[in-house]
Amino acid sequence: MQGMSYIRTSKDTPLKIGETPILPMENNNDLNKYFDKLINPIFNKVLKEKNPNSMTTVTPTRKKLWRPNNYRRQIQVKKKDNSIIKNILSTIESTGKRQINFNEHTNIISIKNYKPNITLQYGRDKLTCIFSQNIIYGHKETFLIEANNIDDIEERIDQKAKEITSRMDKALNTFIDKFNLRLEQEREPVWSRYEDWLKGIDFIDNIPRESIIHDTYFKKVYPTGIEYKQTKEKEGPSIHLKNTIRNQAIRDVAPAIEQELNTLREGIDKLGPVLEKIHEVTLLEIKNKKLHQKVLNSMDKTMKDIRDDLKQKRLNEYI
Repeated sequence: MQGMSYIRTSKDTPLKIGETPILPMENNNDLNKYFDKLINPIFNKVLKEKNPNSMTTVTPTRKKLWRPNNYRRQIQVKKKDNSIIKNILSTIESTGKRQINFNEHTNIISIKNYKPNITLQYGRDKLTCIFSQNIIYGHKETFLIEANNIDDIEERIDQKAKEITSRMDKALNTFIDKFNLRLEQEREPVWSRYEDWLKGIDFIDNIPRESIIHDTYFKKVYPTGIEYKQTKEKEGPSIHLKNTIRNQAIRDVAPAIEQELNTLREGIDKLGPVLEKIHEVTLLEIKNKKLHQKVLNSMDKTMKDIRDDLKQKRLNEYI
């Protein structure tokens, strides 16, 4: 029903938050799992709602500006020698936007726009693919992500990041196969660098334009926005970016979460007598089981005595 919040206490029984549930619990672990099921869905539920604040406050569609900068994928290949250098330089020509350059000091071959938005760099035994955004009216292409909930924002970021990754790996593999650079023990491309530029979150947008920041997880070198960067070897993009977006969303909907938890707390308060009753019933059941076991033990002893008496009687008759 619209406007009502439901959680599920069993496979078939929905429970409206605030109602007193029936607890088919057998031990403390079951009870802990039960309360985890009550609390955890609240956070997921509120984050997915279009208007998670109070009825008097309408939350607009979430909007984030995101630009994948300097994405780099790298793969180990055959060591470069003079024959490979000659083959590449004689095969690939600088035409139009594509520009090939060989630096004799660093011994690096660089091919700008080998494919659209992609530059390749061939070092000693590493081939690196660098992705760059389109330049539109003098500015790097930036994506406006609009969605009503956090999951949709993350999904759209993931889709674009996967698309870029696929294009980069395809360019690497095409070049490797063309010039027979693949090692006998085949390697897979790994992330060597990335920067995720982000704007549209209060604490980011409030940083003074003139500020230059270099932090462990991000840097600010442009007038607006910050860039999240790789913090450990082979780490892929968008991890820190999505964590920031989700954490900000939790802060934004904190009043709604607090309201849900207060409602849940009221329901839990009603569980006091129920839990006491469960405790009483459990103790009674244990007592009954102990008594039942005593009866069974007594019966077992009686049957044993009867069997022993019969055996002795038959033995006397035989004698």
